Amino acid sequence: MSCKEFKNREEELADYAEATASPDVARKLETHLAGCGECRKAVDEARRAGLLLRAGWEAAPVPGNEFWFRVRAGILAEEKRAGFWLPLETWAFRFSFSAALGLALLTGYALTNEFDGDLGSGPVAESLEPEQQPRSGDDVLWELVRK
Repeated sequence: MSCKEFKNREEELADYAEATASPDVARKLETHLAGCGECRKAVDEARRAGLLLRAGWEAAPVPGNEFWFRVRAGILAEEKRAGFWLPLETWAFRFSFSAALGLALLTGYALTNEFDGDLGSGPVAESLEPEQQPRSGDDVLWELVRK
């Protein structure tokens, strides 16, 4: 504030804005405010700030029956909308949980068993080797006769 007369007397301006100033101070301020636009602006801002603060302290009104009817109607509409999808969501959750659990178990199994990288040895690999193929048609006939 650049007003020299009331620069250090802002408390008096605030009291005047709240209508709590003494009658002497109020008369002096009214004559001063008639000629000083800056102090008038400060008093208006102080009044607005006081109104906002008082409005913030007031309790919010209790919601009426219309509010509760709208809330209940919204809940019922949401339940109807979710009625079809809820079983699917439950199934999808269970399936994804089971898949994740299975993947974790398989990963744990793979990490605990040692793998040397050689697939060509061991009892399974030996049983998968093909039998020796016959060299000619006569060998096939002799094999059938032997069995």
